[in-house]
Amino acid sequence: MKDWHAAFKGWQLFLLVTLLFLASYYVVNQRYDRFYRINDINNDNRAIIEQYLSKKDQEYLVENQISITHLLNYMPYSGFDIHNYKYYEILIADGEYKGSNLVTVGNKLVKKLNDEFNSNQEEIAKYLVSNKLLSAYLEKDNFNYDHRKDYIILKKLYNANGYVDDFESYHSTLASRGFKDAEISQFFQTATKYYSQDSLKILMTRASDQNTVLVDNPSKNTLTLSDNQFIGSYVPSNLVLIEGIQRSHYDMYLKKDAYEALRTMLKDMGKLSDDLVVHKAYVPYESETNLPGYNEFQLGNTISFTHLDLGFNNFAQSQQSVWLEANAYKYGFVIRYDHDKASITNHTYDAHIYRYVGKDVANKLHENKQSLEEYNIQNEEKK
Repeated sequence: MKDWHAAFKGWQLFLLVTLLFLASYYVVNQRYDRFYRINDINNDNRAIIEQYLSKKDQEYLVENQISITHLLNYMPYSGFDIHNYKYYEILIADGEYKGSNLVTVGNKLVKKLNDEFNSNQEEIAKYLVSNKLLSAYLEKDNFNYDHRKDYIILKKLYNANGYVDDFESYHSTLASRGFKDAEISQFFQTATKYYSQDSLKILMTRASDQNTVLVDNPSKNTLTLSDNQFIGSYVPSNLVLIEGIQRSHYDMYLKKDAYEALRTMLKDMGKLSDDLVVHKAYVPYESETNLPGYNEFQLGNTISFTHLDLGFNNFAQSQQSVWLEANAYKYGFVIRYDHDKASITNHTYDAHIYRYVGKDVANKLHENKQSLEEYNIQNEEKK
C-alpha cells in the first residue's frame, strides 16, 4: 500500500513539473521575438513586416535572415514578393529602377528568367543589369542571350533597344554569307568604330548581292573599292573643309591628313599650282550618282584635278599633270589609275585622279611600280 501511495505522489510531482514547464514554455514563447535574427530590426520596421508580409513570408524572411534595410523601401508596393528579394537588390544596386517600378520590373525579370533558364538566373540577371541589357531583354521577344556580347558592341550606336532587332537581322545576313559566330563578332567589333547606326544599316541591307564584300573598316588608306566592295553610307570622321586651294566649288572636303599633305604638295609645286584646280574631292553617299557606296571618292582621300585654263579633257598634257606623276608620291599621293594598270584596276588610265595613301605606302608603290590592288594582294599573301 505504501509503495502504491509513493508511486502516486511521484506521478503527481511529475505532472506538476510538466505543467510548470509547459506554462513556462508558453510564457517564454509568447515573449520570444522571432525577428531577433533579422539585421536592423526595430519596433517600427517590425510593424511594417507584420503589416505587409503574411505569416508564411515572415517565416521565409526569418529563415533566410534577410536584411530589411532595402526591403522596407519597396515592401509596401503592390506585387512585392519576398522570394524575389535578391532581384530587387540587383535592381537597387543599378540605381535606375525605383519604387513600384522596381517591384514590377523585378517580378517580370524573375518570371522570364525562370521560363527561359533552368539555372544561374541570379548571375544572368546581374549580367543583364550591369551591362544595361535588361530593358531590351524584357522588351524584345527575340533577345538571344547567346548574343549578349554582340549586343553590347552594337548598342553603343543606339539610344533605344532597336539594336536587338537589327543585330538579329545582321547576324542572319552574315551567316548566310558563311560567317561563323566569332567572325560576326569581330566584324561588328570593327565596324562599330567607323559606322553610325544609319550607315551600318545601309551597309548591311543595300549591298547589290551576296558576293559583295561588306567592308568593316573603310578608314584604311589602302582600301580599294569596286563594284563588289561596299561601304554603305560611311562618312569619314575627320573631314575638313578645303581652304586656300583653288577648287571647282566652295564646300569641298577631304580627310585631314590628305588635306594637309595636299597643302604641302601644292606649296612645293610653286607657280604651277596657280593653275591647278581641285575638281572633285569627298562625295557623300547621298550625293554620289555613280555607284554610291562603291565609289572611292566617298572615302575622303581621293582627289580629281583639272587645269584652270586647259580644261578637264586636256589635263593629261599639262605641266601640272607631268609634275604630279613625277612627284606626288613624295607627299603620300599616287595616281590611282596609271597607264599600264587597266587590266588590274579595271579602270582606264586617268591623269586626274590621285589617292592619298601616306608617304610610306606611296614610296613603296612608286619604287615597285605597283597599283594599290597589287600592293594589297601582295600584303594579303604575306599574312
